[in-house]
Amino acid sequence: MASVSDRVADSGAHRFVGERRAGVEERYRAARRHSTFVRLLKVMLPAAGLVGTAVFVAYAYLLPGLPNGISVDSYDVRSDAIVMENPKVSGFQSGGRSYSLHAARAIQSLKDTKLVTLEELSATVGLGGDGQAMITAQRGIYNGNQQTLDLRDSVTLETTMGYSGKASAVMIDLRGGGASTNSPVELRSSDGVLHAKRMVVAEGGQRIRFTNGVKMSFVLPDDPGTSVAAPAVRE
Repeated sequence: MASVSDRVADSGAHRFVGERRAGVEERYRAARRHSTFVRLLKVMLPAAGLVGTAVFVAYAYLLPGLPNGISVDSYDVRSDAIVMENPKVSGFQSGGRSYSLHAARAIQSLKDTKLVTLEELSATVGLGGDGQAMITAQRGIYNGNQQTLDLRDSVTLETTMGYSGKASAVMIDLRGGGASTNSPVELRSSDGVLHAKRMVVAEGGQRIRFTNGVKMSFVLPDDPGTSVAAPAVRE
């Protein structure tokens, strides 16, 4: 027959095991949330490239004629460029996801009609269901010869699912479906924050690599005010 002290010891051991199990389960849920965060990044970043493909390729062929879905407030034909005020484009990507883009001004070079500079641009991209991503930049340069879109000056990303990101510049490879930046990037959600000084998106968004001073923190739901640092990342 077990003594009272034995029963107390057994009770304490079970409680200790239960607390450890609860801690492990909480960290498992945090890891699952992190995996969901990464999967959403893989959706959002290629979506920006798809918008570039659909919209900015259209700008590259403005001289032969305006594509469907584009509107411009006014044109100013100069000796070296065509300046379009408030160009707007909207439509649907393959798969039925909507997109729209607006710029305060688009300047197309007459020396090289594949070069288009966009000022104060903003884009909205459907992410499936009711989700949307909003992308903004002060300036963007589309190069039709290299099939690249160089977003510069305060690039931001906001989604209706509560995820956001920002960088000073992002280069999008429209042909390869990738993107990269050598400037500091910040990705944020209600579950945590990721900082890095370099980001490379490859294989159509299936692979995202962060390097150079990577820092990540998670916020556990039972104590929103406490951030838990992620394990060290090898660069």
